[in-house]
Amino acid sequence: MSRKSEAIQTASGRFLPLARGRKQPDAAGRPRSCSRFKWPSLRSQVCSKMTDVFQGSCLCRAVKYEIRSRSKALSHCHRGQCRKSHGAAFASYGSVLRGDLHLIRGADGIKSYRSSESVLRQFCAPCGSSLFWSRNQGEYSNWISIALGTLDTTFTSDKQKHIEVASKAPWYEIQDHWPQFQ
Repeated sequence: MSRKSEAIQTASGRFLPLARGRKQPDAAGRPRSCSRFKWPSLRSQVCSKMTDVFQGSCLCRAVKYEIRSRSKALSHCHRGQCRKSHGAAFASYGSVLRGDLHLIRGADGIKSYRSSESVLRQFCAPCGSSLFWSRNQGEYSNWISIALGTLDTTFTSDKQKHIEVASKAPWYEIQDHWPQFQ
């Protein structure tokens, strides 16, 4: 077996060994499992970076994206527009800087709808999956919100909130411990 097949290559071109008998990195060069690294310091360095990369797609998989940071704000919006956009009791979104969202494929299949003067909602044209929304002006114009239901990578958050709860669907009762804002 060659040296390259037993190691992962760093950005500097250096090869670092993997534990034997394990699967090799995926097509993007990321390890499939953090437990594969021989050296604990390497494991923590690589795996901490791995947790900040998330992949997602639409229902028909025509659109595929990657976000390269953790969401800074995770909210469950109960506003009528968000409920209608998702066809659910609320919409769950996580916000990241625009530069951290990378479309891997299907950019030409994304359609946009301006739901208000400052808000643009984006969805997959073939299947209708709600993907993103963003503001085109104001304080948060450099952020984009990702519909968390479209994530394919496991995502957890210990900080969430319900917003626009005064507009919530009358048939839905919030029964979790996250803070609620009118």
